[in-house]
Amino acid sequence: MIKGLLFDLDGTIINSEEYYDVANIEIAAEYGKHYDRATKPLFMGRPNKEFAEHVVKVCDLPINAETFLKKRREKINYFYREKIDYLIGFESFFDKLTKRFNCKCAIVTACNKENFDISDLRLGLTKKFDGNVIRTDDIGKHKPDPEPFLHAARKLGVDCKNCLVFEDAPSGIVSGYRAGAKVIALTTTLDEATLFDNVRKIEPTIDMNKILIIEGYDEDSLKKVIEFAETKY
Repeated sequence: MIKGLLFDLDGTIINSEEYYDVANIEIAAEYGKHYDRATKPLFMGRPNKEFAEHVVKVCDLPINAETFLKKRREKINYFYREKIDYLIGFESFFDKLTKRFNCKCAIVTACNKENFDISDLRLGLTKKFDGNVIRTDDIGKHKPDPEPFLHAARKLGVDCKNCLVFEDAPSGIVSGYRAGAKVIALTTTLDEATLFDNVRKIEPTIDMNKILIIEGYDEDSLKKVIEFAETKY
């Protein structure tokens, strides 16, 4: 029986991932460099500093990671204030799914506090999730470690094996899988082939029977999620 719904934030609830790409491209272009989005998948859901260090090195930028993050923060803050919204269909999907299972929900995110607070003010995320927001920076463990989702399940007072995890990032999918949850993998940010090529780089023997892939939040996906949640394996 499903007793908890655990959602990543960026690219899973809100449409922020596309704006991170825009910011990365613009910063690289300032120095006459090209940002290749192919570098992104393994760093999704990871600490920002790790990603910044990688981009500075791969793009051969004449700045350090701290300067890159400062520049990106300025751009991203604007996007969060003015552009960020729920992914298409999410609100209706969420309302119907929570009604179906009548269970607690939580956000489990690597989003920094500043950006989360901006999006929270804009969209009312904390209220929608009854205050159940877990930021990986606060617990000191990051995806693909299972602890973020295990921590969220404990906060909700449920066993992670009785939870659905919704994720768009390879590290997040593996985190939910390692925590023992059933995982809904969204192709809202990466196509299926790219997503699972990178999942298997982290977890080569992942059991795909515990993963459901959906393209977004429509009625067909809702039916698939409910059927998947109620299937024993």
